Amino acid sequence: MKVGILTFFRPINNGAVLQACATNSIVLPKMGVDSELIDYRIRRIEVDRKLFGIVRIMNEPDLIKRIRRIFADVARLPANYTQRNLYDKFIKKYLRISDQVYLSHEELIQKCQGYDAYIVGSDLVWSPLMAEGVNPTYFLDFVKGNVPKIAYAPSIGTTNLSGREFKDYKKNLIHLDYVSVREKSAADQLGPLTEKAITTVLDPTLLTIDSEWDNFYSKTPLIQEDYIFAISLEKSDKLIETVNQLAYQNNCIVVAFGRKNNKYKGRRVIFTESSCGPSEFLNLIKNAACVVSNSYHGCAFSIVFHKDFYCIPHSTRGIRMIDLLNSYNFSESQ
Repeated sequence: MKVGILTFFRPINNGAVLQACATNSIVLPKMGVDSELIDYRIRRIEVDRKLFGIVRIMNEPDLIKRIRRIFADVARLPANYTQRNLYDKFIKKYLRISDQVYLSHEELIQKCQGYDAYIVGSDLVWSPLMAEGVNPTYFLDFVKGNVPKIAYAPSIGTTNLSGREFKDYKKNLIHLDYVSVREKSAADQLGPLTEKAITTVLDPTLLTIDSEWDNFYSKTPLIQEDYIFAISLEKSDKLIETVNQLAYQNNCIVVAFGRKNNKYKGRRVIFTESSCGPSEFLNLIKNAACVVSNSYHGCAFSIVFHKDFYCIPHSTRGIRMIDLLNSYNFSESQ
């Protein structure tokens, strides 16, 4: 059996790449299933992968802000190049990807046939923000014939959907034979829109155990001292406050993933964004004294690696993290 997987695996985002890796390189092989990732290039992700954000810059209506962004992007070119290289090397080494590259929905219809089954998910492939709307492609509408079409653990990432979006979900769920989602909140929203049973399942990273990741990162700790690993995908005073308090209590350094923020206080602060690809991300979580994260997969891998961690829900995608913690019966005090 050969399975085609449609998911996000090209973003410069550790969670996206590692969830694809979990499905493609760990979970399905354990089940004796041969799979490959369908190399579909969605425009939003390809724009974000550019070393120089010309599209983002030109979309800025304010001339002064546009000029500032030009200088900022030029200054970040070396760091962006280093970081993208880390992702590309990981993807090439560890992921099994289709030889065919698909640049449009029409190409998928014409050429992406022949798998024995199709899986869409996990990650935010059903997020209107991340998938360029409620995107029919990520409901496998391009697949011809009576081939099994399975949704495994896609995420909506919000509970704030419009009436139009609900209509689009209802229309697109028809294409699928089996439907599961990652969060209970998503099941609650989509359940009334279809007669199909919608189950809640774990993110593929949480179907793994720590030793199954041993070959995906170096065993030598990147940081030799005790450290708090801060994973920040957005500005968060609560996250910074938590990190600083832990660093003070434990007299250790802070290793920060995210844009530089001078509010971190520790015996020493190391910023790692440009030098942290998926392998480095795993290494830094594995060897941390404690993790503080507003990243879903920062929390997920803290669970996989049995690390003490603090979860600060993301301001716009926090429902994913809240549902994750509730599924493990974690409370605010734990």
